[in-house]
Amino acid sequence: VDGKIVIDEEQAEIVRLIYRMFLKEGKTCSGIAEYLKSKGIPTPSGKNTNWTKNNIYSILSNEKYKGDALLQKTYTADYLEHKLVPNKGELPQYYVENNHEPIISRETFQQTQGELLRREHLCSASGMREVHSCKYALSGRMICSCCGSSYRRMRSKVPTQNTIWRCKMH
Repeated sequence: VDGKIVIDEEQAEIVRLIYRMFLKEGKTCSGIAEYLKSKGIPTPSGKNTNWTKNNIYSILSNEKYKGDALLQKTYTADYLEHKLVPNKGELPQYYVENNHEPIISRETFQQTQGELLRREHLCSASGMREVHSCKYALSGRMICSCCGSSYRRMRSKVPTQNTIWRCKMH
């Protein structure tokens, strides 16, 4: 509004919910996307409710939610086609702190970045795509000493249907 970024409080609540589910509840990006889909909440584009883990990751890693702005993330490579391309060093980028009112605190944003890195490390160490889950207390936390993969919770195939934990290799 009038050249300034103004918070849409209805959408800001969804952003806060995403950060809360990720940090406090331990949900994965996929888990958050499924929840938002099930509730019929529109995506940031407002065109549909088809949330993806990439939508969630983008929100969790976007500095604009803490009130900062990274300028020239993309640029128009060919002005005739008006096609935007990611700026991978072709043009200088400018980081502006406290550019606008934040939706989340700087501390929450920093904690989120740390948790994203921690989970990424878990995934790369175990060879799995998404390791962390809050559904069970031990999910993503028990690592096999033989192969390094995370243990998974499973139901045994015996008549008693016991719950067991095993790594994906053994």
